[in-house]
Amino acid sequence: MKTLFILFISFAFISLTNAQSVDYSGSYRIDTAKTKWGNLPYYVLPKSVKIVQEKDSLTISKYKVNEKSEDLPVVSYCYKFVSPSLKTKGANGNTTVSSLKFNNDGSFVIMYETVGLDGKFLLRNVETWRMDGKELTINSAVEQDNGVKYNITGNYDKI
Repeated sequence: MKTLFILFISFAFISLTNAQSVDYSGSYRIDTAKTKWGNLPYYVLPKSVKIVQEKDSLTISKYKVNEKSEDLPVVSYCYKFVSPSLKTKGANGNTTVSSLKFNNDGSFVIMYETVGLDGKFLLRNVETWRMDGKELTINSAVEQDNGVKYNITGNYDKI
């Protein structure tokens, strides 16, 4: 039992160390020329993203627009590295559970899963975030309750 505890603590420390190996802090604006939209409209991805990375947490704020290019309310998530899972309730009553996991290469994955008031699956989005110099790439793999699946890659420049 003691060995398991030591392994768990070691793994937690390694994960936290990897989380700090890449500093994502900053504001980023979408580079529409480099973004791979597929056949999706421009408002599917945030127009900009702000990240605040601290020693024990990562706060991500997404600035989106609707189909009329009107600004939508900012959506922010704060993930604690020791407990990287969040449960939020939307204005429409839907519940989203999201979790963040750092990879050994310094990238991280956020998985969002939304269920309706009746508890039925509505949407799953798996985002892989990666930094390369001053460029942030977000690969999203989305699955909707109607069976529609799509991938989109947003490229963002640090501003």
